[in-house]
Amino acid sequence: MPNNEQTHAKNLDNLRTAISIGQSIGGIYKPSKTLIEIASLQTYEAAISVVMQGVNNVLPAEENAVGARMAAFKLVPKRVTKILNAAKGQGLTTEFISDIRTTANAIRGVRVSAKTPDDPLTAIDESKKSVSSSNRSFAGQLESIDLFVEQLKSNPDYSPTEAEYQVHTANIFIHTRSLSFHTSSFFFHTLYQFNRNRYLNIRTSKLFVHTRHSH
Repeated sequence: MPNNEQTHAKNLDNLRTAISIGQSIGGIYKPSKTLIEIASLQTYEAAISVVMQGVNNVLPAEENAVGARMAAFKLVPKRVTKILNAAKGQGLTTEFISDIRTTANAIRGVRVSAKTPDDPLTAIDESKKSVSSSNRSFAGQLESIDLFVEQLKSNPDYSPTEAEYQVHTANIFIHTRSLSFHTSSFFFHTLYQFNRNRYLNIRTSKLFVHTRHSH
């Protein structure tokens, strides 16, 4: 469980402890604000419990989906390199090879533009501001993967005999498969964030503010 979820669970336990203490005090506990009466705190605790359960239910699925996406994308660069080498071995045009190599570099995270050197005469480090022209976000990789497959499709002379390098197989392995895992990860992450935001909305409600400042 992430640290922030552990903190939320501890906050809920603390609230339950506070309610238990208030109940044990009995009639002595007479707050001036109805929001922090035992009944109100119990209502608040029940709402928090439901939302926290929603977070806990979806968290394992989100973590599994993220892990599966990482594993799927990790396999792509090696396959792309093999396809690039297969294309080179077919005697295709220099222009075509150059185009798919550029796209392959973006997929593999290979820097294709020189790093900006630091200028010692300035206060900032220009080398740290230099950005690689490759896009290593999952969405960015998917765009490059899609372009790579389309480039292969566009050239009828690209016709390797090995099945794993053929366009249809490449499309399934590096594009359709990657897109499927990315979509699944995005779905569960969105669901997790939705439930977590519900918790945060309740936590920052007027009742929570009064509860915190009543101690």
